[in-house]
Amino acid sequence: MKVVLLAKVPALGERGEICEVADGYARNLLFPKNLAKLATAQAVAEAKDEAVLQGKNAERELADIGRNAGNLDGFELEIFEPVSEGGTLYAAVSAQKTAQLLKEKGFDIKKTQVHMQPIKTPGEYAAVIRFEHGLEAEIKIIVAKAP
Repeated sequence: MKVVLLAKVPALGERGEICEVADGYARNLLFPKNLAKLATAQAVAEAKDEAVLQGKNAERELADIGRNAGNLDGFELEIFEPVSEGGTLYAAVSAQKTAQLLKEKGFDIKKTQVHMQPIKTPGEYAAVIRFEHGLEAEIKIIVAKAP
C-alpha cells in the first residue's frame, strides 16, 4: 500500500514522502496515529506542493540567517561589570548574559547559540555564535570595570 507520510517516521522517512508499506502496518499503526494517509492523487499533489513551499521557505530562512550572521560577524560587545579589589568580576559573564545583551542590541540570539567560556576578569575575549545550516559568526566581547 502506498502512503504519504504526515510526520517523520524513523523507519520510513520524512514528512511528505511517499512510501510503500504493508497493509497491516498502515491500517494498524500509521493511520490511527495520524502519521500517514493513503497516497491518492490528491494527497500526492498536496505533498508535492508542500515540498515546493518548504524548499522556498528554507531558502528564505537561509538567506535571513546568512544576513544575521554577516551583520554579527566582527561585532564588538562592550560590557561594564563591577570588579573586586582582586581584579575579578563579582559575577562571570556567561553565554546567557551575552545572548541577553545581544538581544538588547537587536540581534535574535539564543543562549544555546553562544559558545564561549565564562569570563571572570576584565579584558577582551572572543565568542562564536553558531546558527542553523552551519553558519557561524565571531564576536569580540570587551569586559571593562563599571564606572
